[in-house]
Amino acid sequence: MSDMQVPDAPIVVDTPGWRAVKPRIPDTPQRRQLQKQRDVREIVRAYSPFGYIFLQGSSDPDYLRIDAKPVYRREEGHVELVYTIHEGKPFRVGRILVKGNSKSQEKLVLREMRFSPGDKYNAGEVQDATDRVRQQPYFDQVAITPIGTDPNYRDLLVEVSERKTASFNIGAGINSNGGVGGNITYQQRNFDPTNLPHSMGDIFSDKAFTGAGEDLRISLEPGTIQSNASIRFTEPWLFDQPYSFTG
Repeated sequence: MSDMQVPDAPIVVDTPGWRAVKPRIPDTPQRRQLQKQRDVREIVRAYSPFGYIFLQGSSDPDYLRIDAKPVYRREEGHVELVYTIHEGKPFRVGRILVKGNSKSQEKLVLREMRFSPGDKYNAGEVQDATDRVRQQPYFDQVAITPIGTDPNYRDLLVEVSERKTASFNIGAGINSNGGVGGNITYQQRNFDPTNLPHSMGDIFSDKAFTGAGEDLRISLEPGTIQSNASIRFTEPWLFDQPYSFTG
């Protein structure tokens, strides 16, 4: 792949991130597709600060659209990719809506957003927020989608799929110094001491004592000669600020 051309794209032409995307690799369908994905990410990043919305597969005329067309030259084994960019129009962020958090509090998602309602829509920051939420131990899948019909604003729908955050382990062993001993460990990585159970069944499910994103670990080590017990509690966002406390 020898070079790229972007016709009619006044913003990207003068963007440093744009000039960095000029690969030269042998032309194979697999490499061309990978390069196209990288190029699209770079172009979207270049447009991100200006409020343009890129939604893969969308035909909305108000959204940023990037089409790639290979142009073959006489030089064997290389191809040019010509990107046609339809800019659409800039938007601002409306409401931020969280869906799928049946156990977890909304703050576990919202605190990973680095933007607020009224800010310019920034596709790069939206992707970064998606990655941050996905890295948390509470969620398996995360998708952020712009929704709405307001001419100047788009709400953000944050859809999450919660993962199991509790674990319970039992073990036993024997050694010459400690005799026969056991180990019982319970850990809840989405602990909430204020979410009290409403029934006995809630105590043995994920419905009680969950939702605040705190980490609780209880360990018991009974033995014939010596027994130990420990409790560890971690608050990763002390007073809803990015400071952690462990005790």
